[in-house]
Amino acid sequence: MGISENELVRMYDDLQKEQTNLLLDLKNIKQDEESNKIETNIQKQVSVITQLLITLLKLKTLKTKKKSL
Repeated sequence: MGISENELVRMYDDLQKEQTNLLLDLKNIKQDEESNKIETNIQKQVSVITQLLITLLKLKTLKTKKKSL
């Protein structure tokens, strides 16, 4: 059983929303020692989400190409 194109799009949208929320959190952090740790953690999360978004786009492209064959 595979993932449908609609599920890929939904996951992509959810990840984009989470990424946006994290970036907004990052923007609103006050600068102190503790916040630097939080900022680093958020940046790592954004990076992971970005990689997931890229992977989902690749999957969607592969599914589209497979359908057109």
